[in-house]
Amino acid sequence: MKNLSLNNLEFWDQLLEMVFTPETRPTDEQVDEELRQAGIDISPSVSRVRAMIEQHKARARLKSAKATRSSMLERLQGVVAPVAENLRSTIHDFIARTFHGQEQTAHFHKLEKLASEDDLKSLMDDLMKLANLRESNGNAETKGQ
Repeated sequence: MKNLSLNNLEFWDQLLEMVFTPETRPTDEQVDEELRQAGIDISPSVSRVRAMIEQHKARARLKSAKATRSSMLERLQGVVAPVAENLRSTIHDFIARTFHGQEQTAHFHKLEKLASEDDLKSLMDDLMKLANLRESNGNAETKGQ
């Protein structure tokens, strides 16, 4: 045993293996009974450990979300709508191909309300980015399954 530090978990595992053979190792029920008889309540400690585990998981999810958000923003900054002569009909066709149901109806409604060329360009950019996000989310979900 090279490292005899009190924080060395391997040391403790080896020590317990030497002290307790499989035949003398107490069962979980025996340990629970001895703790109960001694008047020791470990539920607060168990709760603290569970809370620490949940905090660790939440931090990992937050870190993952930040990385995902950054990569999505990078991808979206590169998405540019194509230049078209008849932008309104191009957007109409794009909406018809890409979206369905209520979402399609909402985009058609937006398209009808827009009058200026700048508004149409902005809508096309937004629709391209939305389609790109949906496609990348679909690919991520497919990979995760």
